Amino acid sequence: MPRHKSITEIVRNPNQEDSRKIARLWEMARKVMDQAQHGSSAFEEKQRRINTLLEYLGHSQLASVLVLDAACGCGSLLFVGETDTRTWYFSDGDNVMVKTVVEKCADSFLISRIKQAYWHEIPGVFEAVNFDVVFILGNSLPYIVNWSDDKSEAEITAEGFAALKHSFSAILQACPKGHFVFDLHRNHTQMSGKTEFEGRVLHPFINAVHRDGIRYWVVGTEEEQYLIKGLALDIDTIRGLLLDVGYKKIEQIPEQFELDPFYYSMFAASR
Repeated sequence: MPRHKSITEIVRNPNQEDSRKIARLWEMARKVMDQAQHGSSAFEEKQRRINTLLEYLGHSQLASVLVLDAACGCGSLLFVGETDTRTWYFSDGDNVMVKTVVEKCADSFLISRIKQAYWHEIPGVFEAVNFDVVFILGNSLPYIVNWSDDKSEAEITAEGFAALKHSFSAILQACPKGHFVFDLHRNHTQMSGKTEFEGRVLHPFINAVHRDGIRYWVVGTEEEQYLIKGLALDIDTIRGLLLDVGYKKIEQIPEQFELDPFYYSMFAASR
């Protein structure tokens, strides 16, 4: 059984090969999730759902709405940006994830809109853009915190909440009149499936456990597994942080407008 590696080993102690493996594993997992929900029409269905969601939020002029995917990961929404390069931007805090997206992108103009940025850096990195919608999807909010062996879990949790509040304030600055859209896991603790990836048939999986305010998340295949720790967040906690920085309205998006309704609950915050 392979040894689990911590998020500190993977991301903060820069091992480019480990980080690239995480990007590949997440890409496999996303492929399994999309296939499980939508079958062979996954891309078309997600494109339709995104357009329907934007219209639900009041952004009916789809050709001009400015959207930032601020947790782009391995680029699961990149194909939407390639459909209309005028309106989409992408960012991620992990430089390997960003490189993965750039390598997958076939449009040179869209590549110029793919940036490395932590959430609190968004206003500076995209200083000339006032976004209509900022997405942070894939249950990314719990993974804002840096995990360190010389800090207690209580210290790290407090640090994570402070970092979230700082990030939410930055997102409001970058998208002052629009919507901040995020999701949280629907308490599904396991996901597994079968996919063909790089010429091999693999069975990627995700297992998640919540304990004492911490979310322990194992992602991997039969060949390699990684342990990632994050905050065990709930909507009441997030709502309080959003209200503190100036958001006025936080609503749960109806299931028919969600992008991944089986796995995630979606929410929209606005001023």
